[in-house]
Amino acid sequence: MSHSRFVKTLTLAGISLSLAGIGVPTTQAATQSVTTVTNSQPKSNVTNSNITSFALTADELAEQKKLYGDVTKTLIKLSGTKNTRDLGGYQTADGKWKVRSQRLLRSDNLNKLYISDKKVLADKYHVTSVIDFRTPGQINSAPDQTIPNAANVNLSILGEHAFGDDKAHPTLNPDFSGDGSFYVQRLEFGYPAVTGYRQFLNMLLDNPQATLYHCSSGKDRTGIATVLIMSILGMDQQTIISDFMQSNQTGRTVHGGYKM
Repeated sequence: MSHSRFVKTLTLAGISLSLAGIGVPTTQAATQSVTTVTNSQPKSNVTNSNITSFALTADELAEQKKLYGDVTKTLIKLSGTKNTRDLGGYQTADGKWKVRSQRLLRSDNLNKLYISDKKVLADKYHVTSVIDFRTPGQINSAPDQTIPNAANVNLSILGEHAFGDDKAHPTLNPDFSGDGSFYVQRLEFGYPAVTGYRQFLNMLLDNPQATLYHCSSGKDRTGIATVLIMSILGMDQQTIISDFMQSNQTGRTVHGGYKM
C-alpha cells in the first residue's frame, strides 16, 4: 500500500463516505447545551506485543501539550489503565453544544483493572455498556476485567485476526510493522470495520448511561471510533486531531503521519 493511499484513508471525508448509512447519536443523548473495598491487582502473565508504549522526555511532553492540549483534562486516573478518557466537555465547532460528562469513555485494555477501578467506572461513571474492538485472539489472551452491571460486547474492527498477531497472520510488509500494519489493515474499511463501527455508533443511541469503548492501547481502533463520534457531532478538525494525538501523553505512541 502506498503512503499516499495510506494517508488518504485517514481523512475525515474518506471515513464519512466509507461509513455511509451509520446511525447518528442524538444531541439529547450525547450532548448538552453549553449553557446548561480490596484494591488488589488481578494477576496476569500476558503481554500484548501490539501495544506500543514509550515515555516522553520533559521537553517532548511540554511540546505535545502546547500543540494538542493537556490530556489530564480528560484523563480518568485509574490504577489498571493508562489511556482512559472522558469525552465530556468537548464543544461543537459552533460552540452551541458540548458532550455530556460521564457518557462517552474511551480506553485502552481493561484486563488489569483494579477492584477500585471497577468501582469508579460503575459507581461514578455509571458504565453500563463496554464495547471491545479487539480481535477474538486478543480478547482470549487478555480478557477484560468485568465492570459490575455492565454488558460487554465484542465488535472486532479487524475481523477474526489482526495482521502481525502471530506467525499465521504476519504483517503486510516490513514497512508497516506493528502499529503501521494495524492502520493499513483497519483503515481500508473492509466489511468488519464498516459493520463494526456502524453497530457501535447505533448502540450509543440505545444507552442512556455511559458507554466505554476500547481496544488494546486505546489509540488506534479506539482513536478512529472517537474521530467518528466527534466528526458526527460537529467538532472542528483541530479538536479531533488534538484528542487523537493526546495518546502520546499517556505513554502510547501516535505518529503525526497518522493524523487526519
